[in-house]
Amino acid sequence: MPDPNWSTVQIKKITKEKLERIYKEKKHELFDKGIRSFNGFFQDLVESVIAQDEYLKIYAPGLEFKGSEGDEVYIYSAKEQRTYTLRIHNDALTCDQDQSDSCIHVRFAWAIPELYKVLIEKRIKKL
Repeated sequence: MPDPNWSTVQIKKITKEKLERIYKEKKHELFDKGIRSFNGFFQDLVESVIAQDEYLKIYAPGLEFKGSEGDEVYIYSAKEQRTYTLRIHNDALTCDQDQSDSCIHVRFAWAIPELYKVLIEKRIKKL
């Protein structure tokens, strides 16, 4: 009989296979964190995504990734009602408007998984 505190979630088979590979690679590290099963690993992963979303809502409210083109990234601020341009320059991501590589707009950009992958591929240094 299934545990009433748990629910079934369906994911693509290929995604599950990737997750199982990651779980097997990190099994010892996860065990040290108290994660002793694939279900526990999956639960921890989902909770991390939820925590990141909640963090961004608190610390970067009203910021939205609008897109990127070439070496430019566009972040919209609802509060200021303007779009900020971030540029990849000298192996760093810099905000044109703030003239900074550590302002809230740059930090927000590093929190976006799709953009994070692009920045890493371009060998941009993280904060």
